[in-house]
Amino acid sequence: MEFSFHPALPDFKSFYHNRNWKGETLELKERPVFTVDDIGEPNKDTYYGFSGDIKPTLIPDLNALETTQHIYHGLKFDRLENDMLYFKLPEEHPGHEMFQGCSGAPIIGEDGKVVSGGCDKTNEIYGFNILKRIKTLDFFSEVASYNKAHQSRPTAAGT
Repeated sequence: MEFSFHPALPDFKSFYHNRNWKGETLELKERPVFTVDDIGEPNKDTYYGFSGDIKPTLIPDLNALETTQHIYHGLKFDRLENDMLYFKLPEEHPGHEMFQGCSGAPIIGEDGKVVSGGCDKTNEIYGFNILKRIKTLDFFSEVASYNKAHQSRPTAAGT
């Protein structure tokens, strides 16, 4: 697992650009920006979903790549096993090609809480326990802040 993060201004906006092979924007949609307050624990009473760009097709003569965006919903939290969260699909697994390109997509509940980043396996979707990772990042951030505040300051030579 790899995390990269940076503080963002409160008015930060992120946009999804649906483009054609020429790079022309066909659709522009504002994406939600999640904060630490949007991270939650999964529960069995909530439906979950995720999305991804699947079925990549290379168009070599145009130097382009085309994908299909698909949204999967109706997942139910099943269990925590070996620090991974498992979700049941609402129907039979449609095959790996229907999920290829979704690995790492946030799994989000109907309550708007992000609970995991996902991967597919048999008739389940599983992902890491993001709340545990955030708590770990918080700990290391506090340690780094403490160390920075208490680092020794250079003094003039001979003093």
